[in-house]
Amino acid sequence: MKREIDGHIYDTGRAEVIASHESGTTHIHRISTLYRSGDGRYFIVEEQEAHGIDGALLTPLSEAMAREWLENHGRVALAGSLFRSTGFLLRIEVDAELLCRIDCAAEAAGLAQQAWVLAAIHNTLAAAPGGGGSRQEPPAAHARVP
Repeated sequence: MKREIDGHIYDTGRAEVIASHESGTTHIHRISTLYRSGDGRYFIVEEQEAHGIDGALLTPLSEAMAREWLENHGRVALAGSLFRSTGFLLRIEVDAELLCRIDCAAEAAGLAQQAWVLAAIHNTLAAAPGGGGSRQEPPAAHARVP
């Protein structure tokens, strides 16, 4: 499959296959394949067969989206090796009320959500018995998130 999107050529015949994921039921079969083009652009091709009818969709992805796709499909180690960083990904689920409180506290502190949450984790660990380490206070108002 070859497509031109926003002036960039995405060609499965010339791109490197990074990973694939298959799913489906008795009547529907899906294959999603993550590719990296020669110039380092990521894209995914989603193929589906339903009741004898085939279809495919090619979608360009940012590096963050490609990493997320790998992690969501159980390829965390591969994501880590492709997208090296100094940290590890910690994924947590919060309810809407807590997310709203985090947003408000981060905004009041003049920080992005991630920076505020990291500071809250550091501060909590520093205050814990045996936690050791220094506190990383947000620079503005400190909202508590119980």
